[in-house]
Amino acid sequence: MNAKHANTQALTHDYVDQAYTLAREANHALTLEEWRRFAIPLAAAQPTQMRAPGVILILRNDLVRGMAAFCWTHAPDGSRLLSARKIVIMDRARKELVAQELLAGLIEVALRDNCARVRAELPRSSTWLENRWSDPEGNIFRLPVECVRILPDESTSSDDKVVTLHVPMP
Repeated sequence: MNAKHANTQALTHDYVDQAYTLAREANHALTLEEWRRFAIPLAAAQPTQMRAPGVILILRNDLVRGMAAFCWTHAPDGSRLLSARKIVIMDRARKELVAQELLAGLIEVALRDNCARVRAELPRSSTWLENRWSDPEGNIFRLPVECVRILPDESTSSDDKVVTLHVPMP
């Protein structure tokens, strides 16, 4: 694979342990066992089988560089939306490419599953990502993309220990 290109795929069992290293950057207290309890039930049999709830991966040079957990939910108006959370992007050289591919993958899943829009839960430290993804009217992307700011502790519960976080690179 060309180093300038990224590959989008569903989390598979082959990548559960490699994706842990990225999840651990977001939550240093996360153990491998906790990650496996979260990720294995969401792992797809094949890379092309993106299903909700699930985890989308962005690979570059066969290494996990970005990921997001996603599920369906309903908006107050009753429309279906794809909610992306636990978003982690870590690629010093190509973070914009990884972010672009991650959003494109989420939009593809949302379109396939008849969702009216994508909702991305972002930590307060992700202004750069909000600036690239926010499209509440759907003027830029094929679906509206709503970015919602959360506090780090809002994305953590006793059974869900992966924190949504963009890991800034030096």
